[in-house]
Amino acid sequence: MDILNIYRRLSKLDSLDMKILEVGSGPNGIGEYISNFFVGCDIKFDGRINPKMLPVVGSATNLPFRDESFDIVLSIDMLEHIKRAERAEVINELIRVSKRLTIIACPCGRKSQKCEQKLLLWYQLIRRKYPDWLIEHVKNGLPSENEILQVIQKRRYLILNNENVFVHACVIMIESLIAKVTNKLAELLLSLSINFKSPITRLLSLGEPYRKIFIIRRGGYCLDHE
Repeated sequence: MDILNIYRRLSKLDSLDMKILEVGSGPNGIGEYISNFFVGCDIKFDGRINPKMLPVVGSATNLPFRDESFDIVLSIDMLEHIKRAERAEVINELIRVSKRLTIIACPCGRKSQKCEQKLLLWYQLIRRKYPDWLIEHVKNGLPSENEILQVIQKRRYLILNNENVFVHACVIMIESLIAKVTNKLAELLLSLSINFKSPITRLLSLGEPYRKIFIIRRGGYCLDHE
C-alpha cells in the first residue's frame, strides 16, 4: 500500500460520512485525491485553497479541536518538518483528535537521511539552490521508526513501507533539472498506481523504503472497512 492507495481507500468512505482531518495540509492537501469534504489544518495557507477543504489555522503541537473530533486524521510528510523535541507531542495530538484511524507518513530512518545528504551534494554539483523542504529535513533530522514507536507502542498499529529510497532520489534529481518532465512522470505514476493491486505500486515500494506509513487504529477499525 502507498499513500495514493490510502487516498483511494479514503475516497470509498464518502457514503459513510466520515469526518477527515489532514494536519500540515497546505492549501490543497488530499483534496485532489478524494471527493468528500475535509478539514485541513496548518500554520498558514499560501495559494488557492482547495474548494473541498475547510482551512483551519493552528499548530500541530496544540490542535484546535476536541478529543475524537474526526474519524480519520492524516499527517503526510509533515512530521519531518517538526523539531525533534516536539514530535512526540505532535503524534499524541494527532491521536487525541482521532476517533478511528490516525495515519502518519514520513521519510524515516538512516538510509533516507543519507539519501538526503547525497541530494545536498547533488544540488551543489548542479549549482542549484537547495529546496526549502530539503534544508528543513536536514536541519531537523528525519524521524526514526523507534522514535515514533516509543509514542504509539501501547496502541494497535500497522507499519507499511512506501517509495524505494533509490527511486525517490532519482525523481528528485530529475526534478531538479527538468521539473516539467518530473510532473508528467508523477501524473503517469498516479494513473498507474491508482489501482491497489498495480504491479507499479508494489515495485516502487520494494527494497529499502524512503518513507514509512504508520496506521494507528482505535476500536478495531481498519482502513479495509467499507
